Amino acid sequence: MMAAKCGADTITACEAFKPIAKCAVQIIKENGFEDKIQLIRKRSTKMIVGKDGDMSKRANILVTEVFDTELIGEGALSTFRHAHEVLLEEDSIVVPHKGTVWAQVIESFKVCNWNRVKPIKNGKVLVDTPSTIQACSGAAAVHDMQLSRLPRDTFVPLLPAQPIFKFDWSGKKPLLNNEKVSLLTQPIKSGTAHAIFMWWDLNMDTDNQILYKLFYKIPSKHNYNCYIAVIKRNVIDCQRPECNCWAHIAYSRTRIGQLNDTVRNQRYVKALQKKVTPNSVCLCVTDGCLLALVIAKLGAKVFLLEQNFLSRRTMEMFVQVNELSDRIKIVESVDDLPEASEIDFIFGEPYFLSSIVPWENLRFWYLTSKYPSSISRMPVMATIRAVAVEFKDLQKIRAPLGTCEGFDLSSFDKLIQISSEKSDNPVEAQPLWEYPCKALSSAFDIIKLDLTQNVNFNKRERITGEIPILDSGTCNGIAIWVDWQLDSDLSVSCGPIEEIVPSKRVSWDPYTRQGVHLFRTVSNVTKKSTLSWSFTFLPQNGEVEFKFNIVTND
Repeated sequence: MMAAKCGADTITACEAFKPIAKCAVQIIKENGFEDKIQLIRKRSTKMIVGKDGDMSKRANILVTEVFDTELIGEGALSTFRHAHEVLLEEDSIVVPHKGTVWAQVIESFKVCNWNRVKPIKNGKVLVDTPSTIQACSGAAAVHDMQLSRLPRDTFVPLLPAQPIFKFDWSGKKPLLNNEKVSLLTQPIKSGTAHAIFMWWDLNMDTDNQILYKLFYKIPSKHNYNCYIAVIKRNVIDCQRPECNCWAHIAYSRTRIGQLNDTVRNQRYVKALQKKVTPNSVCLCVTDGCLLALVIAKLGAKVFLLEQNFLSRRTMEMFVQVNELSDRIKIVESVDDLPEASEIDFIFGEPYFLSSIVPWENLRFWYLTSKYPSSISRMPVMATIRAVAVEFKDLQKIRAPLGTCEGFDLSSFDKLIQISSEKSDNPVEAQPLWEYPCKALSSAFDIIKLDLTQNVNFNKRERITGEIPILDSGTCNGIAIWVDWQLDSDLSVSCGPIEEIVPSKRVSWDPYTRQGVHLFRTVSNVTKKSTLSWSFTFLPQNGEVEFKFNIVTND
């Protein structure tokens, strides 16, 4: 439609996904371009030019957006190659014109924490890491993240940024399927090479005047992340990294970072030291729980529930290397859990591989409810908490397009909304540390759950409340998380790492994902506004439901 508005003679668009193709035809008509734009309902690589083809003649301008986080991961090379061979005249204009992938070697112990499980220390080593895990290069996939949100003082560039791959989309140079680049460059600082930051940019025009950047020093509002490749054993290795230690396959990078969180580990250790004695017999119900080994090091006997095969293999390695096989028994199934008479303490972080949003880790509560409530437990309470926020960018993944560049796209909004209402949960998981937001309210409690008492499967919980908005702004979301109370003094949170102050940016835990409710209708709020909410919990199946509504009192 932009091309039609600029006066193009003939325009052919293609869309293979039928619902979107149908919607596109409607939008083209609603904007008055049905006589100028022909839509072909197939992939561009399936299109034919000729008398009985999809296009009567070749085009002289190509506009396409077939890029992903790694630039060419969505078949960009084959798409451009086919276009030049079949769909375009020679010397056609291609938008974008060129693409460049950049890389920079950095030192960062924080980034390294996402890749390799490190020993747990408390003055001395409590849990050592198997050498196979220490030497493993990690997962083969890159680590997508918003590098603009990585604090600048957490990494040190060791080499200047290097253009490693250049792609000429214009067709003047061939696009190779296999390409290897070797660069020799001087370091700008001494240090340990922990990882490689990678990003890309696009030259949109033939004069290279319009540049689309994804440079990590510039906060990105786009739907692409930069990404990280972690270096094996601090030495550059040209072979594709592949995990051979099980841990990187069993656990996400977020979980590995969580296992390396020193502050978090120290709180658990401090709480466990007050509770565990050499006479204790503990049941641990958490996937990949290294703290179970800490409990064993404190002298207790441990039953460790590990239902996932990969996680179980990983924990077996940790148990063996720490010489705790006589104190830790790994249990493969809930059916094989010990009898109540065999244990006197139940522990969980809690964390489960299947959990997506934080409260799904309440599975710990359901597992412990198989035992008498007289058996001591940790944590003792779970508090689901929330705060009203103004996101800088995250709301765009749910915000309607409305009128964009002068075109009415409301039909697309309706299609997406109908689909979203059928398939999307009103609350989704997001790593909020990557997405800036400011608090519009104080943090508030939604529900406190006493984990020392067994689940009452017959008690349906429905709670409502209101909280005041304490700062003016645009309330486009609600952030939700869980605080786990370990004992009367110590707690751990999967939410903010600092106290929330209305009007200030929220600092989120980088090693967990929080729940997010994004409003479909965004409200401008003042200090006269309030947030009303309701929460429903069905213990029979563990289902929860959140509802939020902004009330403006002008």
